[in-house]
Amino acid sequence: MAVGGAEKYVAIYELVNANSVNRAIELGQHSDPVTSICFFSDALIVLALKNGQVAIWNYQKVSLVKKI
Repeated sequence: MAVGGAEKYVAIYELVNANSVNRAIELGQHSDPVTSICFFSDALIVLALKNGQVAIWNYQKVSLVKKI
């Protein structure tokens, strides 16, 4: 599960079971709030920012692939 917003970063959580959630990783400090999140593949997540930019992250490596 991924959560983002006005904090300008995305946190990805691992759902262990119905009663347990682990915060797995945090993806960068962006210049504007995150408005949309989409898992693209087994390794990529695409974020839309309020300023119109799109950020593509490899969330398994916790690395920014490209910002458009």
